[in-house]
Amino acid sequence: MVFDASVDLDELVDLAGTVKAVGPNPSGHYERYVNVGRLIGVTSEKTGGKPASWFLLAQDKWGSVRTMYPIEKPAK
Repeated sequence: MVFDASVDLDELVDLAGTVKAVGPNPSGHYERYVNVGRLIGVTSEKTGGKPASWFLLAQDKWGSVRTMYPIEKPAK
């Protein structure tokens, strides 16, 4: 799970704010699944290290970012 060095992470956080959060998840965090529309990095080695244009951003109940990382397109 690695973002490309050219990706502006602050820009991604701002973009995530336009997507409805779901949750809370079992850890108590709210998740936003965001399609950037261009390649932003690769998924984890566990999921094949595939190029990704989606990312997951998890926030606590106050809106602070807890984690974010590239993911494959979520199943609907």
